Amino acid sequence: MHLTIAIATWNRADLLAETLASLATLDVPEGVTWEVLIGDNNSSDHTKEVAQEFVAMKDRGAPLKGKPGLTKVDYLFEGTQGKSHALNRMLNEATGQWVLFLDDDVLVDPKWMRSYVDAIAKYPKAGVFGGAVLPRLYKDVKGKRAFLLEHYPGAYGVLRLEADTPIANPKPTPGGANMAVLREAAMKDGFTTHLGMIGGQRIAGEDSGMAISIIIQGYE
Repeated sequence: MHLTIAIATWNRADLLAETLASLATLDVPEGVTWEVLIGDNNSSDHTKEVAQEFVAMKDRGAPLKGKPGLTKVDYLFEGTQGKSHALNRMLNEATGQWVLFLDDDVLVDPKWMRSYVDAIAKYPKAGVFGGAVLPRLYKDVKGKRAFLLEHYPGAYGVLRLEADTPIANPKPTPGGANMAVLREAAMKDGFTTHLGMIGGQRIAGEDSGMAISIIIQGYE
């Protein structure tokens, strides 16, 4: 099995470096090969320099050197502003049968890739999967913020899944921070380009829209 890990990013160079470095912790199943695509959506910070360290697998990117099954790390610059443009660019460039999307502020669990590989084997009729997205807290959250995080986790991109859950319209649908799509199915319509982060403007729905599009095609 060949997988593509795709990360769209915009002006979060230092967080992106942490996300990429966390890939070095992955438990790669035997027989799996994988590539990493970094889709830079017209960043004005040092995103390109950070990405190139991982492409070259030196300095900050050195932990990826020799990682089992890793075929390449590629940097793609997408100048049309809008996250969905970067997502579609990576879909077009991907060589994996499945594309695993991460956000640029995510730290992966070591079992993350293995979980998707197991799910793909378990559900051969599926075209889209999603996983839990848990909060990354540097200190205790109290008061109003704690209340909002507990009662309105979706506003913070938090998605808790305790067991296998069928995806239905309108929800639950995967969050783009942790989502896998069958490339062949995703390519049919692509991500809707007027949705998603566009510069500093957040318009939600590009991820759920993709999931629903794949389901409409007849996939589970």
